[in-house]
Amino acid sequence: MNLLAGTSRGLFRINGNGAREMVFEAKGVRDLTDIDGRLHAGAVDGHYWSDDRGATWQRSDLPELEVWQVRSGGGDLVYAGVQPAGLWRSEDGGGSWTEVEGFARLALENGGWGIPLDPPIPGRLRALVIDATDPKRIAAGVEVGG
Repeated sequence: MNLLAGTSRGLFRINGNGAREMVFEAKGVRDLTDIDGRLHAGAVDGHYWSDDRGATWQRSDLPELEVWQVRSGGGDLVYAGVQPAGLWRSEDGGGSWTEVEGFARLALENGGWGIPLDPPIPGRLRALVIDATDPKRIAAGVEVGG
């Protein structure tokens, strides 16, 4: 049995004997999920994906944003919640991404989302729930303070 574990140093494979091997180095893996056989890892330095159960990984073209959560919208539709608070959409299973403009406008209309410190800390989209019957309905949890 093998287990993949995301850590502050990257992604590790742990076998049944407890031996660890680094699969890839990344700054802080925040999320690890399997969507239809493709593994997705959200990290401080972006989004990674694997089609061979984690043996090899590729970095997607999602800009270097901190990726907190990756969720399926059904089929090849995938969403990513990032910091600064943003929502990104992929129609090819996570290979290429576009920002969801309606979400970005919502943040601007509300004066931006952030933790009111000096200097301000950007908010982050930490939780995504996609409606299984209508992937256009998305609930997003944005953290803007402690």
